[in-house]
Amino acid sequence: MRILTLTSDAGLNSHYIGAIKGAALCASEMQLLPIDINHQIPAFDIVRAAYAVKNYFIHYPKSSIHVVSVNDFYGDKPSILLVKDKGHYFILPDNGIITLIFEILPTQIRRYELNMKDRSPLISCLKGIVEDLFSDKTWSKHGKAARSVNQGLSFQPVIDSDRIRGTVIFIDNYGNVVVNVHKLLFESVFDGKEVVIYFKQNDPIKGLSLSYNDVELGEPLCHFNSSNLLELSVNMGSASTLLGLNIDDLIQVELAVVKEKV
Repeated sequence: MRILTLTSDAGLNSHYIGAIKGAALCASEMQLLPIDINHQIPAFDIVRAAYAVKNYFIHYPKSSIHVVSVNDFYGDKPSILLVKDKGHYFILPDNGIITLIFEILPTQIRRYELNMKDRSPLISCLKGIVEDLFSDKTWSKHGKAARSVNQGLSFQPVIDSDRIRGTVIFIDNYGNVVVNVHKLLFESVFDGKEVVIYFKQNDPIKGLSLSYNDVELGEPLCHFNSSNLLELSVNMGSASTLLGLNIDDLIQVELAVVKEKV
């Protein structure tokens, strides 16, 4: 039995996800266990979808199949990519999301073109991919060679000698605000020195915390989350609501100014 994870922007009130599961189960002859990850990705938002996939797939067993269905019908000739990387398989649209999920583009990529004359082109395509994965076909017989893929664009931090300007890329259900500043980048710029975090017109947050309990209830803090990304939170509260932060807002981290003693 292999795992099939599902991430989409289809929402929770559509038959679409049920159809995918049914087609995949038939194609694998009931040798798959479908697992829903998130079907509330904002419509067409490949940046948020990529963030989700990057953070969950590694926790699943090798040979798991990860289906990502967000902005599927991209471009004049939409197609679906089958990707093999780190022992996992990924089925995702060729809309740029592949370059947002993987820092280094995988070498094992196959392409399946959508037949737009088909009544259900995406379902038919996914069913064909799963059939190939459960067949005796060699990798080179899966779909067609993908000699190039579409590139995804996302905001990147702006780095100066003593500051980093990042953007909010994700807000979770608790209102924690995730910023696109990785711990390795942070450490390379500030090298253990004290920092101050500025955002909108709020009072800045001074320094980093290790846990929520480093501050009083209702107080804001800044720390690195389990993905090693900078995160703004409020102890027992919503940073997004209380601090007025939204997706794509600017967050600036600067070296703290140390006042000399007189």
